[in-house]
Amino acid sequence: MKSLPLKYRPQQLEDLVGQEFIKTTLKNALTAKIIAPAYLFAGPRGTGKTSTARIMAKSLNCLNVDQPTIEPCGECSSCRSIERSNAIDVTEIDAASHNGVDNAIGNDSERRNQELEKLLLYAGDSKLGKSQVAQLVAINTQTSLQLASAIKAGQALLVAQLTQELLAKGEPPLKLIATLITQFRTWLWTKLALAEGIKTNAEIAQIANVGNVNRVYYLRQEVAKCSVRNLSRAVVLLYELQIAYPQGMKVDSLQSRLLITCQAFQVI
Repeated sequence: MKSLPLKYRPQQLEDLVGQEFIKTTLKNALTAKIIAPAYLFAGPRGTGKTSTARIMAKSLNCLNVDQPTIEPCGECSSCRSIERSNAIDVTEIDAASHNGVDNAIGNDSERRNQELEKLLLYAGDSKLGKSQVAQLVAINTQTSLQLASAIKAGQALLVAQLTQELLAKGEPPLKLIATLITQFRTWLWTKLALAEGIKTNAEIAQIANVGNVNRVYYLRQEVAKCSVRNLSRAVVLLYELQIAYPQGMKVDSLQSRLLITCQAFQVI
């Protein structure tokens, strides 16, 4: 038997009570299809932080629509799993015990399989130690995603700044490279699918190996101004970097190699 707060928990933005400003802001963002990279819900217990976050997650992941909506159906598998807190594509992270979104990999079976395949290929017939494995698994922190976006935008100064920031935090270079490869490969597959005239988000998601079909809406925008040639060049350069680093390349050279990748997207 559910407790009263859970039984009557709001399921749509319209159901929220006492948070009119937040409700209006989120509804406007969803209606205009202008979604911020992140939203921070703060406040004392019982003010609706978790409820609002779950509603927002359902609005972005509802399977009965192919774009963000202010009225998630509440019936599809995505909405129901978010409601039950066992969605594969949505992970609840409390700031007290989880300080990086890379913790979410544990719930993504598809990504986990990809990482295991990559480790198998890298290891060959030899054994990998725990530290080597940690270096090869892609991260998903906000700074690393900003770095990928900065390279794609041709923003050399920002690329240099973010690279230094990540290395200063002790982020393993191979892990950083793996993250960039994953992101640029997804962008490339999305662009190739669009270039071939494939129109449905479901087909593009399958080609780009994206688990959440609703993410394709944003991928379309992210690759709109990129060419297949530039994205392909970036992926090749990153793979070359992944091969070169274990062979004795110095950490200091990582930034210069990423700046070379960034040049592929700069408008001359």
